[in-house]
Amino acid sequence: MNATRISGLRHTLAVVVCSTLLSACVNNDPEARIAAGKKYLDRSEFGSAVIEFKGALQKNDQSPEARLLLGKALLSNGDPVAAAIELNKASALKVPDDQVIPSLARALLLGGQASKLTSLYAETRLADPAAIADLKLTLALASSTTGNRELTEKALAQSLAANPDYTAARVLQARLLASDGKFDQAGDVVSQALGRTPRDLEALQLQAELLWHVKGMKKESEKIFLEILAIDKKNVAAHSSLISMSLQGNDIPGMRAGVQRLKAVLPRHPQTRFVEAQLAFVERDFKKARELAQILMQSAPEHLGTLLLAASIELQDGSLLQAESLLSKAIRIDPKAATPRQLLAKTHLRSGQPTKALQVLKPLIEAKGADIETIAMAAEALLQTGDIGRSESLFRQAEKANPDDPRLKSASALARISLGQVDAGMNDLANIAASDKSSFADLALISTRLSRNEFDQALVAANGLLKKSPENTAALTMRARVHAARDDLASARTDLGKALSLEPAYFPAASLLAAIDFKQGKPDDAKRRLQSILSKDPRAYPAAIALADLGDKVGDPPTFALGVLADAIKASPSESSLRLRLVEHHLRNKDTRAALDAAQAGNAAAPESQELLDALGRAQMATGDLQQAINTFRRLAGANPQSALPHLRLNDAYSAMRNRAAAETSLKKALSLQPELPEAQRRLVNSALADNRPKDALIVAREIQKQRPRDEAGYLMEGDIHLRMKNTDAAIAAFNAGVLRAKSTPIAIQLHATLINSGKVAAANQFASTWEKEGNSDTRFDAHLASLAILRRNDAEAVKRLTRVVAAQPGNPVATNNLAMLLLDTGAAGALEYAEKANSLLPNQPAFMDTWARALAVANQLPKALEMQKAAVSRAPEELSLRLTLAKIALKAGDKELARGELEKLKKQGARFAGQAEVSALLKSI
Repeated sequence: MNATRISGLRHTLAVVVCSTLLSACVNNDPEARIAAGKKYLDRSEFGSAVIEFKGALQKNDQSPEARLLLGKALLSNGDPVAAAIELNKASALKVPDDQVIPSLARALLLGGQASKLTSLYAETRLADPAAIADLKLTLALASSTTGNRELTEKALAQSLAANPDYTAARVLQARLLASDGKFDQAGDVVSQALGRTPRDLEALQLQAELLWHVKGMKKESEKIFLEILAIDKKNVAAHSSLISMSLQGNDIPGMRAGVQRLKAVLPRHPQTRFVEAQLAFVERDFKKARELAQILMQSAPEHLGTLLLAASIELQDGSLLQAESLLSKAIRIDPKAATPRQLLAKTHLRSGQPTKALQVLKPLIEAKGADIETIAMAAEALLQTGDIGRSESLFRQAEKANPDDPRLKSASALARISLGQVDAGMNDLANIAASDKSSFADLALISTRLSRNEFDQALVAANGLLKKSPENTAALTMRARVHAARDDLASARTDLGKALSLEPAYFPAASLLAAIDFKQGKPDDAKRRLQSILSKDPRAYPAAIALADLGDKVGDPPTFALGVLADAIKASPSESSLRLRLVEHHLRNKDTRAALDAAQAGNAAAPESQELLDALGRAQMATGDLQQAINTFRRLAGANPQSALPHLRLNDAYSAMRNRAAAETSLKKALSLQPELPEAQRRLVNSALADNRPKDALIVAREIQKQRPRDEAGYLMEGDIHLRMKNTDAAIAAFNAGVLRAKSTPIAIQLHATLINSGKVAAANQFASTWEKEGNSDTRFDAHLASLAILRRNDAEAVKRLTRVVAAQPGNPVATNNLAMLLLDTGAAGALEYAEKANSLLPNQPAFMDTWARALAVANQLPKALEMQKAAVSRAPEELSLRLTLAKIALKAGDKELARGELEKLKKQGARFAGQAEVSALLKSI
């Protein structure tokens, strides 16, 4: 290579090196990088601006301007959390509040920290009108997200006072008008704003939304969204609206294309991840949707939209407990928002907890203008609990506004049924169910049929529901309930098995299967079923509560339920229902100190739970600390000022202290809050009678009759008051009035018994005959007359009536056992069958086991009879009559030693055991 070429190359190399060094020199100058970053900001190239400002800070990390501009660039680039960090650093570097606080407030808002923003800056004073307008607008937006309309309007007014032409504030003003249904006024405000600033993107966005959502002009609104993107290709709101438009129209390919467009311009923006998660959810890719939602929650843990999306993912994927946790958090963030409450109620319904669903929906139901979805969900919960009357009253709230809604038509049909127009109401429900695609009318029809013991018709309705949605887990479970009511347990198992194959975590199906196991005398299988649920998910607390309840039913030692609850609390320490069940467990077993400890621990773990606060007061009462209990119940009253329950509790506490004046004052306070509260009225009557004020008691009883003329309570109270005053004729008159107006079996029983006891036997017999001829008699009246027949030694009459009771109520263990005893005493056939049935319905009850053992002995099944009676004695060793039965069976079985031992024990009891004559006779026979 010659010298000339070498020289040329060196010159070129020098130029390149010089150029590179010059570039490096320029780029390492903080001021130059700040200037470059500003140019990028002007061109909305926020990512490049962030790089420049970070570069400037690498050379001078104390630059207030670079720190401020980096925070603003990060905010514009969709990273509010990082922006808040940088803006706080800028504030620490003495950047004036007018320059930094409006952007910092916006970062907190976009980061989902509306409450923190409000607490920090609600009283902040700025000097620059533009800064004031900006900050006050952000505060208004924050208040609107938490549902505080008063503070929203106040902050908005302050923003517009600082800058009347502030378009962003005018846009919020229009949004508030639209939320009040004042769409024309909202449109006028937007048009005026666009007249001043025709390319304002927020105003264009709202204009498009009004055209879309209010006027249904989808094409026109889509055109405006595209116009916005032509001005700003990174406009998140317009991208999101187009994606939502595709989603609403079930245009999944369009939604996918919209997500890709947003991802191309803002790949790391939180909204990009949000719509990606939405798309994955719609495409049932729950794993991807969950991963994206978790990333979003890490950056904005209190963002309501993210929490709702994450909860919807978990709910759809069957993770009910995780969904419940997320939705509970969403409600704590925004207690007034409807959507999280509706989703949480839906979660509770799917996990078989209708009472919890009602509790969650209560604030929405009590608010004016509850929407039809809320009402329908609450009514479904009430139907699950069998409370048809209250579900009907809920529907009446919305009936005028939505007369054509099938669910409201169903309410009208239920109302007709409640008024006695049964056939017409049932026909209406059947017609609605046949024509409506939804399931509400079907559920109402099935529930009503079941409540009337019309099992065959209920099955027809359940089959109709399954035709609409053959793979609906709730529908399969409902039909299984009908099968179980018809005692077709095999068919019930088939439906429940299919339901669980479709949705393994569906607890109502699993719990019903466990109930069927128990009913068929397989308590161990029922336990294993519930334990299997808990082994798969230790947080499945409804299964834990059901397992603890089952242990108590089958007579397991208290330590069984205690262990189950302790393990469940470890897995779900903040679940108040578990801790409440633990307190109840200790109170039921008279371990008051443990109950108090459990209640105190529960209040520490779930301080917002009013149920646990109530349990704490009851535990304090049980330990004798009455003054502390009163303090607790006062706290409960303060936390729930519209509830009568705390005042009933205070009545208990004052009564225990023998402070009758304060106790009665508490009752009157309860009635001032809930004038028709039966328990408070009953207690007030008892209080007046205890003070020998029968006239005051009668005033309350007659007020109840005026309030609820078809309710039996007032008439029963008045009759009882007259009986206490030895005024039998007045009592009979009160009961007669109740029979005429309320058509009540309990009143009929009281009237009949009072006539008998007063010697008016002929009148009693005449009344019973008329009552039955008019078709009013039911199993309760049969049971009453059966008891009288037994007393009169009219065994045939008693057997006839008890047989009717058992036929109508095959699940009634007491009636079944009594029939078995009667058949044994009369030597009639069938005693063993009924005794076995009673014990399968309610196992491990010593009195029932005694009947069964006697029936087995009569049937010469002596080894089994002995085993059964020994078990009965071991469960109730102080019940001396059980030992006499054991001695008799032992004698019949030839076990004289066992018989003598039991009889000697009875002999030592002396006068404590009334059957000593029989004991002596049996001992002589050995």
